[in-house]
Amino acid sequence: MVAALKRLPLLSLAYQTGWMERVAKKIFPWHLVTASLLLISQPQISLTVLAVLLGLLSRQTLSKQGLDERLDPSAVSFL
Repeated sequence: MVAALKRLPLLSLAYQTGWMERVAKKIFPWHLVTASLLLISQPQISLTVLAVLLGLLSRQTLSKQGLDERLDPSAVSFL
């Protein structure tokens, strides 16, 4: 899956859709896509689970409140 994601122009798509406006500090485009795909396999879908998956992928702590702020209509367009 990682090789397939690397072939996609995720960074440029993130800027084109307006989801990214500056250099990412915690949530990178490829992490959001990967975590969203992993979320599908989880028995319970929630912001907490998505925040945990993103935190594991990026090796950082991410709150569900911080994630909620980033999940706006531009994030939907990006995904």
